[in-house]
Amino acid sequence: GEDQFITVLLGSFEGRIPDAAAFARVKRVLLLRAASGVGLDIALTGVRNDFTLTDPALVDREIAHVTEWLAVAARLGAPALRIFPGGSTTEPAPPGALDRVVACIERVLPEAERHGHEDRV
Repeated sequence: GEDQFITVLLGSFEGRIPDAAAFARVKRVLLLRAASGVGLDIALTGVRNDFTLTDPALVDREIAHVTEWLAVAARLGAPALRIFPGGSTTEPAPPGALDRVVACIERVLPEAERHGHEDRV
């Protein structure tokens, strides 16, 4: 379930609070920091996306979808946009899926900053 994504994301990004994984399991918000210092809150206003896809055209479509919703969230005054890793909730993640999720998150960060979500994605 979510624990594998929490673990991988915490392996790629620094937690912004002590025991960010335990906090995420209880509050359903994972508080991270990118190497650039940008804070990442994976929570709140949600968009259904799938960052585990392997087809580059489909990945681009998912990035565009999230980007569109970053603008909507900004217009609504939402401080963050909840994104999902994607994939199956009942099957193990396919090889490379977690790396693809991290790469997609990194791709949407500039748009998050552009829309005023400087501390959150």
